[in-house]
Amino acid sequence: MKKIINIYKNLNVAIKASIWFTICSIIQKGISVITMPIFTRIMSMEQYGQYNIFITWYNIILIIVTLNIHLEVFNKGLSEHSSNMDEFTTNQIGLLNFLIVIYIVIYLLFHRIFNNILNMSTLLMIVMLVEIWCNTIISFWRAHKRFEYSYKKIVLVSLICTVFSPIIGIVCVLNFRHKVEAKVISNIIIPCIVAIIIFIMYCKKNKMFDNFSWWRKTIILALPLLPHYLSLILLNQSDKLMINYFNGTESAAIYSVAHSAGFLMVIVNNSINNSFVPWCYSKLKNNDLSKFKLIVSTLVFLVLFINLFLIWVAPECISFFAPKEYHEAIWCLVPIAMSVFFSFVYSICVDIEVYYEKNKYVAIASIIATVLNIVLNYIFIPKYGFLAAGFTTLISYFVILLLHFVFLSIVTNCVNIRINQIFDIKSIILSIFLLILLSIFAVSIYNYAIVRVGLMILTIFIIIIFRKKIMDILLELKNK
Repeated sequence: MKKIINIYKNLNVAIKASIWFTICSIIQKGISVITMPIFTRIMSMEQYGQYNIFITWYNIILIIVTLNIHLEVFNKGLSEHSSNMDEFTTNQIGLLNFLIVIYIVIYLLFHRIFNNILNMSTLLMIVMLVEIWCNTIISFWRAHKRFEYSYKKIVLVSLICTVFSPIIGIVCVLNFRHKVEAKVISNIIIPCIVAIIIFIMYCKKNKMFDNFSWWRKTIILALPLLPHYLSLILLNQSDKLMINYFNGTESAAIYSVAHSAGFLMVIVNNSINNSFVPWCYSKLKNNDLSKFKLIVSTLVFLVLFINLFLIWVAPECISFFAPKEYHEAIWCLVPIAMSVFFSFVYSICVDIEVYYEKNKYVAIASIIATVLNIVLNYIFIPKYGFLAAGFTTLISYFVILLLHFVFLSIVTNCVNIRINQIFDIKSIILSIFLLILLSIFAVSIYNYAIVRVGLMILTIFIIIIFRKKIMDILLELKNK
């Protein structure tokens, strides 16, 4: 422990910040995982379904109202205004306020239409707008502090929001009759306090409306990215909305449990991809592709086995997250977990496309997959219920994977690289074949827990045998 502490003390501030940002992200995801089984048990299926529909609409309306100006566009602005980040952040908060006011005016004029379309009350809509404002203000502040490597303040605020909000939520849901409203309102109590403090702090330092040219540039940069943001969120969230529309909130609740459990693997995938990207960009910059294919293949098979592990323990996973009323979620979890594997593979393509500034291919693939997903849901959910949504998601992610392979071939040809220098196509085909075959086999023996445990032990044994090779790959990524 002393050695580890000494190593940590000698790290530069950028690395320390990176470590703590990762820890905060894991804690935030972990708390949501821990509290999910609680809320599925203290809320009825209908109430839990309504809450998840609220969250789905929140994620969509957040993009429409804010244009996601707090993400890539804001980060780019901070890098360009490194000498006056306080002024720029305050200015962008002013733009956010302007966008929020516009949306409030539009909503008040047509609130009945909005309420009917979204199937929500005026109270929930107002709370949603407040939550959007609060979380976006906090996002601005976090991004600003990241550029300054002020990780201690970010960690403190993140932990306060992450720990206390669920506790308040549990207390409110247990003690109020209108549980959906109680859960939604409890979510904004802590963020609202934090956001108001941040807002006042920036207002005291600078004027908000002193540079409209910054607003103009932000909007010009943000609008072209809007279709990409919306297509991605619709690809992940439209299933719930369409299930709610065709089958009701209880079916949406069951699917939400499977969706949340399945996309837990995204945390693992993102962690691996975050380690891969710096190594990848370093190799592409130096035109050194000698180990590229081997590294990619190893990571693909590592993620394959991790996602297969979730598929093999699906019955136990769903039993942990929700009571027996949600048991049917098992059958949705399998295709969703398979989709997450496809998302990891195509994320490697996206990394390379972004490196060569071919972002248009990322947007095109996302839009096509989203439209396909919505069309398939419209056709099959009314016929086969919420179970169909898992398989339409799987098909859509497989299509987006194929599209990115095509686009990556075009990109690599333009820079005199062959795609088979990036991917071992045979190993990718083998991994997909194994994913399908082992997933079908896992489903067929879900009633035989002992057999599944034995096979999982065998899988772990295989990973142990090849541990040296896996560790060598991970060390290679770390060292670069």
